[in-house]
Order: sequence, then structure tokens, then C-alpha cells
Amino acid sequence: MIISFAFIKESVPSDLGGTVSGIINMGVMTGPMIMQPAVGWILDMKWQGKILHGVKLYNFDAYRTGFSLMLTWAVLSAILIVFTKETHCQQHERKEL
Repeated sequence: MIISFAFIKESVPSDLGGTVSGIINMGVMTGPMIMQPAVGWILDMKWQGKILHGVKLYNFDAYRTGFSLMLTWAVLSAILIVFTKETHCQQHERKEL
């Protein structure tokens, strides 16, 4: 997450630094906001009806399927890195027309 802030600020002109920082921060918050209920939904779909002391019990397969979403998210992130351009710690500036 921290690396993404540095990367994106170097990838756009300096006058857009605040805007892209906000967009990155929004993305950082959107992932968990979507992932948490999605994993819970999958766990509930795989639930076999067992309850112990008022708490739902899930089997290993339910957890494996639910948490596979996080693995998918990580693989997608790794694939998207291929499409990025190395900045060599240099700020991108707009070209004059």
C-alpha cells in the first residue's frame, strides 16, 4: 500500500499529486470494504448449519473457498504490476504542446 502512494505520485504531474493520493487512498479502503462481506457471504453459502454456543461453525472447505478471494485479489494485483512503468524515482511532468 505504501509503495503505491510513492509510485502513483511519481507517475503523474506534480500538480495532480493530491488528487491521485486521494484516489489511491480510496482504492486502499474499497478493497477491504468489498472483500470482508464477500468472504462472509461465501462462508455463509458453504455453511452446513452447525452452531456451537450460538456461533456458526464453518468447515475447512468454506474457509478455503472464502479466502481464495484474497488469493485472487493478490494474483490480479501481481498481473496489473506488469502494466506499470518504472519511474526511476523521477517525477513525471507534462510535456509542453
